[in-house]
Amino acid sequence: MKRPVIALTALLTAAGVAVIAAYLLFFGAATDRAAALVPADVTLYANVYLQPSTGQQMNLQDLISRFPGFTDRATVGDKLDELAQRLLGANKIDYRADLKPWLGDQLAVAAQGTAAKAGESVLIAAVKDRKAAEAALARITARSGQAYVHKGYDGVDLLVGPSATYGFVNEMLVVGQTADRVHAVIDVAHGRARSLLTQTAFVEAMRGLPTDYLASVYVDLPAAGGGNPVVPTAAKVGGVAAVVVAQSQGVRLVGQSSALAVPSASPGAIASPAGIPTLSGFMPAGTQGEVTAFGLRQILAQVEAQLGAEPSTKSVASQLSQLRALAALGLGIDIDRDLLPLLDGETALGVASATTNPPRGVLLLRPRDGAAARAALDRVRDALAGRGGQVSTTSVQGVQVTTLIIPGATTVAYAVKDGVAILGLSGEDVGASLAAEAAGKTLAASATYREAFSASGDRAGAEIYVDAAPFVAPAITTLTLPSEARGILQHVGALGMTVRGAADRIEFEALITIH
Repeated sequence: MKRPVIALTALLTAAGVAVIAAYLLFFGAATDRAAALVPADVTLYANVYLQPSTGQQMNLQDLISRFPGFTDRATVGDKLDELAQRLLGANKIDYRADLKPWLGDQLAVAAQGTAAKAGESVLIAAVKDRKAAEAALARITARSGQAYVHKGYDGVDLLVGPSATYGFVNEMLVVGQTADRVHAVIDVAHGRARSLLTQTAFVEAMRGLPTDYLASVYVDLPAAGGGNPVVPTAAKVGGVAAVVVAQSQGVRLVGQSSALAVPSASPGAIASPAGIPTLSGFMPAGTQGEVTAFGLRQILAQVEAQLGAEPSTKSVASQLSQLRALAALGLGIDIDRDLLPLLDGETALGVASATTNPPRGVLLLRPRDGAAARAALDRVRDALAGRGGQVSTTSVQGVQVTTLIIPGATTVAYAVKDGVAILGLSGEDVGASLAAEAAGKTLAASATYREAFSASGDRAGAEIYVDAAPFVAPAITTLTLPSEARGILQHVGALGMTVRGAADRIEFEALITIH
C-alpha cells in the first residue's frame, strides 16, 4: 500500500510542476535578456517584447481588432506584417525578407548622453535564426553603399562601417553607432563590466511594477540632466521607469521614480497619498480636459527657494520679488496673504472648450481654510475695484457670483460654494459649474471620465484627464495622415493619468482608452 501512495504522490507532484512550468512558459512575463547586456551607465533604456506573454497578446489583439481593417482576428498578424512592410519600405528595408525570418522576441535600445548634448546609442535585437540574420544584414549593408570590414574584439567578430558597427553577442544582434558602444556591450557579456541589471537606481525603479508587459522604458534623470537640470525642482529624483501594459479598456502605462528626497523642512511638496481628487465634481460633464494638483503653495515656495539658492537662477527669484512689489503697489494685492493661501489644498483647472478664444473653463480651489477663501477673494475684489474695476453680482443656484471687469485687462468671475472657490473668465463659466454640480451632471459622473481612471486604484494624488474626441476630428481633417493612423485616432477615447507621492518615490499610471 505504501509504494502505490508514494508513486501517486510523486505523479501528482510532477503534474503540478508541469502545470506551473506550462503556465510560466505560455502565460508568464517575458524575460528582459537585453538589459543583461546593457552597460550600467546608460542614460536611457527602452525595451519592446515582440512576442509578449499569451495574456498580453490576447489583450493586444482585442484592442487592435477594434480598428478598421483589423476586425478579423485571424488576419491581424498578416495586417501588421503589411503595415511593417510599408513603413520600413520607405527606408529601403524589406520587412518580410530582411527582418521577419530572423527577428526574435525582443528589441531594445540604450543611449548615453544628456538633454543638452546628444550621446551614442546601441540597439539589441533577439535573434532566432543567426544564419538568416547574417544574410539579411549583408544585403542591407550592401544596399547602403557603405563598406564594412571585419574587426575582432575579445573573440567576437564585428563588422565596422562608417556609421555603424554590428555583431552577435550571446545570440543577440548588437548594433552601435560606434565600435566603442558595441565593445561596451561585449565587456558586460564577458563579465568585465557591470550590466544595467546591477544598477541600484534601475532595480529600484522597476521594483513593484507589473512584470507582464509589452514594453518598458527607463531614464536616469541625473545623468540625462548632466547634473544641471534646466528647471530646479524641490524633489530630487534618481531614475524613472515605466511599463506599457495592454488591458481590456485600453493601453496602460505604470511607472515610478527610483528615489525621491523631499526636504524635511518642506512637507507636503508632493501630493499626499491620502489626497483624493474631488474637484471634477464641480466641472460640467462635457469638460474636455482637467488637471488636479495638491499643495501647489508648498511646491511654489520650494521652487522659489531653490531658484534663489542657485547662482544661475537668482535673477528669476529677483524678478518674482519684483512681481510681488508691483502687485502690491499697482493693484493693492498682497500675493503671499491673498493669493498663495488659496493654493495650499486641492487645485484644479477644467477646460470646457479648448478651441474657443479665449478657452472656456474654470479654476477650482479647495484650500485648507475654506472660510478664508471668500475673504481673500473679496479683498482682491475690493483692491481692484478701488483701482477702477467694475463689480457686479448675480445669483446662480442660490450662490452669489461676482464678476469683476478690469479696464484694459480682462474679466474675472468667482463664487464660493461648500469651501470651493470657482473662478472663470466670465460669469457664464462660473454659473455653468454651479449648475452642473447642483444637477449632478458633472465630469466626475461621466462614463468617459470614469473609464479613463478605471485602472487607477484608489485615485489618490494629482491627476490629468483629456477627452480625445474633440481633438480627433481637427487632426483628421487638417493633418496628412496614413489611413491606419486615421482609423486608430477615431477609436481613441480618453487619457486618465494619476500621480501619487510617497516618502521615497513618485508613482504614476495612465490609461488611454480604446473603444
